[in-house]
Amino acid sequence: MLVEGFAPNEVILLVYATAACGRASSLDDSRSFFANMLPDYGVSPGLDHYDCMVGAFGAAKKMEEARELIDSMPFEADAQVWMTLLACCRRHLDAENGKLCADRLFVLDPENVSPYKILAEIYSQTGREKDIAGLKKMVRDKGLHKLEAESLIQIDGITHKFRVGDTAHPSIKKVRKEVARLTKLMERDHGYKHENLGWSECGGGVHSEKLAIAYALCEKSREISLVNNLRMCGDCHTSAKMISSVVKRKITVRDTQRLHGFENGVCSCADTW
Repeated sequence: MLVEGFAPNEVILLVYATAACGRASSLDDSRSFFANMLPDYGVSPGLDHYDCMVGAFGAAKKMEEARELIDSMPFEADAQVWMTLLACCRRHLDAENGKLCADRLFVLDPENVSPYKILAEIYSQTGREKDIAGLKKMVRDKGLHKLEAESLIQIDGITHKFRVGDTAHPSIKKVRKEVARLTKLMERDHGYKHENLGWSECGGGVHSEKLAIAYALCEKSREISLVNNLRMCGDCHTSAKMISSVVKRKITVRDTQRLHGFENGVCSCADTW
């Protein structure tokens, strides 16, 4: 709640908007706040405020309203706005609107591989595997650079790096045993099944996030906080939620999209990233 008699600036209003629009049941509150920014506080909504509102519509599965808001913006929507809506499409497995968002991103952010991967995830879970080959061909034809996924985690002041399918870390055998143990717990308690990502890029190797989390647990680290150089895939995101539940620990992951706080089987991003 904003303090009565206090005149907030656009940054404070952005923080408030982000919190309001991030709540699952807050669409009406978000609409009211957004509509009253100018009359109540004398602040015109900026691009970041519109981005928050697009996310609120998308989280509520109001894709048409989100697109109408984007079309009505007094300025051009940037890549972040379309990425926000694309993330919502991934959450709701909306292939039609997902393709529309991805097509815009291919133009606005042509060097970014993430939209291709997110759309591939949507296709893989909606029975459109044949369309994934076309996305991969586009990436090859455009010569887009594909970074090797890696996760960094600091234990006792020492930074450890894990890559997909890592074999180089000195504790990798112990780490892999811990990954296997966690997988069994996830299967037992949450019915975990490995998600088909639609974008096979690791040759079946264990992803870096799982390795880093497992290592932190092996070392009995007080804090489990890692940084990724790429966006978390759907399977790692699901796994982090489940692991936080089965081991009763909070896990923090900073990827290229946002800061994820996993606790008791739930992520702070509300599965939209």
